[in-house]
Amino acid sequence: MSKKEIYVPFENVKKVLKTNSNSELSNILGVSSARISQYRTEKKISVTNIIKRLKRSVFRIEPIMELEVIPLKNGQRDVKSLKKELRDRLKEVNGIYIFYDSLGKAIYVGKTKRVGNDHLLGEIKNAWERQRDYHQQVRIKKGLAFKYESYKLKDAAHYISAYEISEEHISMIEALLTRILPNNLTNKRIESI
Repeated sequence: MSKKEIYVPFENVKKVLKTNSNSELSNILGVSSARISQYRTEKKISVTNIIKRLKRSVFRIEPIMELEVIPLKNGQRDVKSLKKELRDRLKEVNGIYIFYDSLGKAIYVGKTKRVGNDHLLGEIKNAWERQRDYHQQVRIKKGLAFKYESYKLKDAAHYISAYEISEEHISMIEALLTRILPNNLTNKRIESI
């Protein structure tokens, strides 16, 4: 059984959104002036279409977890051991995540946009296991010899934050964070806006 589409008069949409001009309505809905002309000619707009367009044009950021301690499993930190309710929530959304070291200093900012089965939890797990060849730490070997070794993010991260962000703003927020956080981010390249 298919749902019947509901339409509202074009002029009513303008009144409710308190717009005086078609160009203003075009900006609010995030559509072209040609699309507004089409709505005006048809004298109606589908409610589903309005809701979909308004959702896209609204900036949204919702914290999922902030400075959550990454739990220990067999003596090592493991993001797979996060609380079940957090893992379930991370599987539902896309957005940005930040890893912090033991001092609370940001060491990695990552993002995911929904493409197929992608979600925040999957991207967090992938980043967790990646080798960071361009970021090294000093290890002292027997005989006091120093050795520089690259490490995985899981070797340094102690805390994590994650945020659900409206899809069209994810890249912009990630680029902003990688530029303004006082950190030693291990991001190989700074994202461009």
